Amino acid sequence: QMGADGDVSCYAWYRTTINVSTSGTNSVSFGNAADHMIPFVDGTAVPAANVSAKSFTAAFSEGSHTIAVFTSHSGRDKLYPYVGPISQKFAKGLSGTARLFGNPMAGSASLTSWSVMMTNRSAMRKTPPSPTASGWNNYAFGTDAFGGQAGYAWFQTTLPAISSAEVVIANFSTVDDNAWVYLNGILLATNAGWNVPFNVDLTSAWKSNGSNVLSILVQNTEGNGGLYTSASLAAYQNTVALTNWVQ
Repeated sequence: QMGADGDVSCYAWYRTTINVSTSGTNSVSFGNAADHMIPFVDGTAVPAANVSAKSFTAAFSEGSHTIAVFTSHSGRDKLYPYVGPISQKFAKGLSGTARLFGNPMAGSASLTSWSVMMTNRSAMRKTPPSPTASGWNNYAFGTDAFGGQAGYAWFQTTLPAISSAEVVIANFSTVDDNAWVYLNGILLATNAGWNVPFNVDLTSAWKSNGSNVLSILVQNTEGNGGLYTSASLAAYQNTVALTNWVQ
């Protein structure tokens, strides 16, 4: 993470070299990328439209490529009354496992069958409601679930079955505003801000045999809110972990 080299400023570069076996569009996903990043492929910045909170997508030709990522952070929590190393709290920059994804198995599947349940701030301290709980209503993807008012709501869908997948990724084009993403009741990711595309690695909570329930708690701060544009699911049989980084 940023600061591991003793430099406590809010900017850092990361760089590695990768080898791509087949030309095409690939995604690079990071375990953690806080708070901001600008990725470069062979010295050219990746367009902002292709960069999400923890990943980016770019076209790669067959052969060797250099990936460089410029990162910055917008401050650390004062950690009161925490006593201990900063490395144990609020990691900044790039950390965790970085992966290169090629084309998904059998393409990606659109996630369109959603339910919604209105809630309140107390839901942030609770696990998602069961799919059989009372209070769920059908939700038309792309509509305002909040009636133009601030508030909280659960959104939920049951994911299609996938066999023999090594990694399963959910992609959200737009969630308005802040989001907490759960799979089978386990919190896997958060996302702050509206109209920010982001990916969530579902692998750690994925059930290879059985139903997988994806739940999202959304906080709408003002105006319209809900799930917009598109959401999809992609499974990858083989992924490549990117190592040999320098900072």
